Amino acid sequence: MISLLDRYTKSLTPSPKPHLERVREYAAWYQARHQTPFAPSPSDDVDLRTYLLELRVSGAGRITLKKHLTALQHFYGWATATGRLTDNPFEQYDFNRPFLTRDQIRRRQDAAPRAHPHEREIARLRALNRLAEHLNRTTDLQSTLNITLDTLTDIMGLPTAWIFLWRPDEPPHPHDFTLDAACGLPPGLEYRQRLFLCDPPDCHCQSLLRAGLLTRAVNVVECTRLQDAAEAQGDNRGLRFHASVPLLTDGRVFGILNVATEEWQFLSAADLQLLSAVGAQVGVAVERARLFAQRAEWGAVEERNRLAREIHDTLAQGLAAIALQLETADALLEASPEAARIRPTVQNALTLTRANLEEARRSVLDLRAQPLEGKTLAEALASLTTQSEWRVPVRATLTGPPRPLPGRLEVGLYRIAQEALLNATRHAHAQHITLQLRTESTRLQLIITDDGTGFDPAHLPPGRYGLIGLNERAKLLGGTLKLESSPGQGTRVEVSVPITDH
Repeated sequence: MISLLDRYTKSLTPSPKPHLERVREYAAWYQARHQTPFAPSPSDDVDLRTYLLELRVSGAGRITLKKHLTALQHFYGWATATGRLTDNPFEQYDFNRPFLTRDQIRRRQDAAPRAHPHEREIARLRALNRLAEHLNRTTDLQSTLNITLDTLTDIMGLPTAWIFLWRPDEPPHPHDFTLDAACGLPPGLEYRQRLFLCDPPDCHCQSLLRAGLLTRAVNVVECTRLQDAAEAQGDNRGLRFHASVPLLTDGRVFGILNVATEEWQFLSAADLQLLSAVGAQVGVAVERARLFAQRAEWGAVEERNRLAREIHDTLAQGLAAIALQLETADALLEASPEAARIRPTVQNALTLTRANLEEARRSVLDLRAQPLEGKTLAEALASLTTQSEWRVPVRATLTGPPRPLPGRLEVGLYRIAQEALLNATRHAHAQHITLQLRTESTRLQLIITDDGTGFDPAHLPPGRYGLIGLNERAKLLGGTLKLESSPGQGTRVEVSVPITDH
C-alpha cells in the first residue's frame, strides 16, 4: 500500500497534493474493511459507494463528499493510465448521482415496519424463521426459490427480486447463469422473454461471482442489465440498482439473489446480515432440492432395473418356454393325421409368442438403457451405432451446430434411433445401415436408412409393432415420421421434431 501511494505521490509532483490525504483515508478504510492491503480493482465500485455513503452518514456535507469523489476519481484514473488497473470503475459506473439525505438513509435503515430497534430485530428473526419453515417443508427447487423471493421482498419492502442459478458444469443456454425465479418484474425486464436478464454477457455481480469475489451480501450496486432494459424499453419503473446476495453453502456457490430498488440506497448492517442469512438458507435448500432430485432419479433407475429383471426372469422366460413347447408340438404334428387342421393354429400361436417375446426383450433393453447419462444426444447416438448387437456396420453422420436440448427430446430421439436400428437388423436383414442427425435452428431431423429386404408400408407385415411405436414416439415429441420402403429396395425412416426451450 505504501509503495503504491508513494508512486502516486510522485506523480503529483511538483503540483500541490490536494487528493493524497483523501486517497490515504480511503486506502486505510479499505484495508480495515477487507483485512488485506489496498490495491485498486475494476470491481471496486461497491466499496467506493459504501465508503462515500458511510461518510455521508457520519455527517460529511455535499462539498466534502465531492472533494473525496474527485480525489478518488483522480487516483483511479492515474492507476488506469499507468497500467496498474485494466478497467476504471469511474468509467463504467456513474458516481455523480445525487447523494441521499440522512433522512432517506435513516428510512432505508428502518425499512422494517416497526420503529424500535428491538422490534425490527424481532421482525427479521420471525421472517427468517418463517422462511426456514417454508424451505424445510419442500424439496421442490422451484417452490424453494419462489417462497424465498416472496418472503424477502415482503421483509425488505421492495417490489422486485430475481434469482440466477449458476450451472457451470451444464451446457450454456445461452450461458451458464439461468434465471430460475423472479417476482415483480417491470415491463422492461419482461420484454422478449426477459431478454435483458437472461442473455449474455455477464452483469457485474455475475463477473464478481465467477472471480470468487462475491462471498457475502453487498450494498446496492448499479446494474448494467437494468440500465440496458431502461434504455431499450423505457418502462423500467425507475429500477436501476440492486443488492447482490450469493447463494452459498460450505463454500460452494449455487447462484445469486438480487433485490432491486429505484434509489441508490445504503443497506444497513442489519440488512446485509439478513440478506446473507437468507442466502445461506437458500444455498442449503437448493443443494437439498438437487440432492433429492438426484436421489429420485437414482430411485427411478433402480426401479427400472428391477422391472427389467422381473420381465426378464418371469415374462420373457415364460414366453421362451411356451415357444419351445409350441415348436415341439409343431414337430410332433408332422406325423399326425390331423396335422393339416391343427398345425396352422399351433403356428399362429408360435408366431404370436415369438412376437411378444421380442417385445418383452425390447422392454428390458428400454428399461435398462441409460444412454444419455452424462452425454449429449450426438455423443449417445455415436455410441449407439458402435454397439455389437446390430451385427452389421452402422455409419453415423451428425451435422449442425451442437446445442443444448430438452431432456425429453434427447431421450425420445435416442429411443426412436434404437428402435429403428432394431427393426433394420432383425426384420430387414440389412447389410449396411446409415444414421443421420441434422440439427437446424428450429428443428431436428433423424434419418435411418438400410439396404434390407424392404416392405410395402401400406401392408405392414404381422407383428411389426416397432413401426407403430416409432410413430407414437414421434407424435409425443410434437414431430412427424415419414416412412419410405418397397420390397427389395430397403427402408428409409425420417423423423422431424421441433426444438423448443421447455
